[in-house]
Amino acid sequence: MPKTLTGKGQRTNKDTGEVEIIDFSYIEYTSVSDAETSLGAERMLKDLNRMVKTDARNKACAPEQSEEQKAKAKEVRAKQREVWAKLKENPDLAEQLGIDLE
Repeated sequence: MPKTLTGKGQRTNKDTGEVEIIDFSYIEYTSVSDAETSLGAERMLKDLNRMVKTDARNKACAPEQSEEQKAKAKEVRAKQREVWAKLKENPDLAEQLGIDLE
């Protein structure tokens, strides 16, 4: 049986700088069949696909990397920083390549 959960959040208004309190609620389903009964199969699939897409962009949901993968990524980032530093030393080259250094 679905149940409605409520909570409060906060955000800072970019224009005024004021902290705004936001009340929210959502439905928590206890089973897939419960969700399908409430939403229908088409809506359930649409929502599932949206959540999978959101998770794909969320770094916190990224799969664990092996030590070898971490070392390789660290090496790539070091090389990228090196290239960026060279471009900053030579703004004409960056301009020729169409890279904005700002």
